[in-house]
Amino acid sequence: MSPFVCRMWVSVMLFASLGGCAGVAMPPPLPANPSESAAEVVLQTPAASVAAKPMAAAVPIRKRILKVLERPQAANFWVDLVAARRFTDCSYDAAIESWAKRLTQSPANFNANLVRMQPYLDYVWRRTQVLDMPSEVAFLPLVESDYRQVYGSYGSPGGWWQLMPETARGYRLNVARGNDERVDPIRSTDVALKLMQDNADRFNNDWLLAIFAYNVGGQRIERALSAKGIQPGQIEHVRQLGLPLTTEDHLHRMIAWGCIFANPQRYQVTLPAPLKVSQRMTEVRFSHTTPVAAIVATLGSFGSEWKNQHPLLVRKGEIGHAQKVLATRRTNAALAALGDLRRFKTAAPILAVAAKSSSTRSENTVVANHARQGVIATNPRQNSRVASKVSAPTSVKVRNGDNLWTIARRFDMRVNEILALNPSVSRTTVLKLGHVLRLR
Repeated sequence: MSPFVCRMWVSVMLFASLGGCAGVAMPPPLPANPSESAAEVVLQTPAASVAAKPMAAAVPIRKRILKVLERPQAANFWVDLVAARRFTDCSYDAAIESWAKRLTQSPANFNANLVRMQPYLDYVWRRTQVLDMPSEVAFLPLVESDYRQVYGSYGSPGGWWQLMPETARGYRLNVARGNDERVDPIRSTDVALKLMQDNADRFNNDWLLAIFAYNVGGQRIERALSAKGIQPGQIEHVRQLGLPLTTEDHLHRMIAWGCIFANPQRYQVTLPAPLKVSQRMTEVRFSHTTPVAAIVATLGSFGSEWKNQHPLLVRKGEIGHAQKVLATRRTNAALAALGDLRRFKTAAPILAVAAKSSSTRSENTVVANHARQGVIATNPRQNSRVASKVSAPTSVKVRNGDNLWTIARRFDMRVNEILALNPSVSRTTVLKLGHVLRLR
C-alpha cells in the first residue's frame, strides 16, 4: 500500500471513530411524577418548554441583548416570568413555605421593595431570555442582595450577584480598591450570566446543578457527583448530593420567590403592575465624558436610586467615553443628550429633551443654560456659574499673569475648549500680553 493511500485510510478510520463519540445518548429525562416527600424539591419542566426551540440566528450576543431590551413589553410580565421557571413544584415543601412566609411577613414592606427591584428584575430577566435560561437565574440577585449594590470587602462577595473576587477576576472583571466592577450592574450581569451559562454547559443543562455550582463551585459539584455515582439529569431531590444546608437553603429561598410570584394571593401580597415601556431599564452609552452630578440632576427624583445602583461611577465622579450605564427608557434620551452636548455647536434639539426630564422649573433653567453654552448642568445651585458663563465675552485679551488655565477658570470653560477655538495656540504656547483669544 502506498504512503498516500495509507494516510487516507487512517484519516477515514479516525473520522469514523470521532463520529461515534458525537452520538452518545444523553441522560434520560426525569420521570413525570417523581415521588414526593417533605425533603424533596422536584425539578419539573413546563410543558411549553418541552418542544424543541428553533436555532437562534447567528447574531452577536450583545446585539441580541440590546434588541431584546428595546422590544415592547409583553402583555403581563409576571405571567411570562412564572411560565419561564424551571422549578415549578409549588406544593409548598416545608423549607420553601417557610421562606415564602418570611419574605412576605410584612406585605407593605414586601410590595415597596418589589416596586424598587422590579426594573432591575425585568432587565435581568429579559437578558436571560436571550440565552434561553430559566427565570430562576433572574431570581439569584433577589436571593443574594435584593438587587442592591453590596460592596464586598477583601475576599468577600460583592455586587448584585455577590460574586467572589477570584471568580470575578477569572471573568476579567476589575476587583480592586476604588475600582470594583462587581458593583457595575451591566458588567457584573454580563459575568454572572456567562458563569451560569458555563455551569449549564458543564452539567448538560441540568439547571439544578448549575445553580448549586453558582453557590459552591463547579468542582465541588463534580466531586459530589463522582462520589455518589450520579450523572447530571438524575438528581431527584436537593439532599441527594450531601451538599451543605446553606446551599439547600439558597435553593429553597430562590424557589420561594417563584412561588410567591405564581400565587401572590396565598401570601396576601400584590404584585406591581407590569412596567410601561418608558419605565423599563435599558443600556445608555455615553459618547463623551460626563459628570455624574449632571446625570443625577437630569434624572430628577430617580437620581438618588440611580446613584445607589452605580456606586463605582459616583466614586469616580464622572462617566468616561463609551461607558454604559443603566437608565429607564424615559430618561435614556436625556442622558444620551448629556453625553453628546459637547459634540453640538447648538444644543436646541437636545435642550428640549433634557429640560423635559428635569423635575423642577429651576433645574430646567440650569440644564437649558448649560446646554446652550455646551456645559453640563450639575444642580440648581450653580446658577451663578451659569450666569457668568452666559455673560462671557466672545473674546478676551491676555492680561498680566494669565495662562490658559486661569482664563478657562475665569470664564467657566475647559482648556481644551479654548484650544479648539484658537488653533494657533497649544498647551505649551507662552501667552503674550494683549494676545486675543476667542471664547465663542
